[in-house]
Amino acid sequence: MGLAAVVTELGVDRLGVCQAARCSRVFVDTSSNRSRRYCSERCASRANVAAYRARRRSGQ
Repeated sequence: MGLAAVVTELGVDRLGVCQAARCSRVFVDTSSNRSRRYCSERCASRANVAAYRARRRSGQ
């Protein structure tokens, strides 16, 4: 019932799947410009740290 209410109120395009490598959680994007990519700050932080470390490895 809650999912139907969200889809009716916000639209289907506000639903997303976390883009973190090992996560497949679904989330509702409530940002004003529909830019959310991760289900939580934890997933976003892990992805950013992994990208940083990969850049450091390729630069050395």
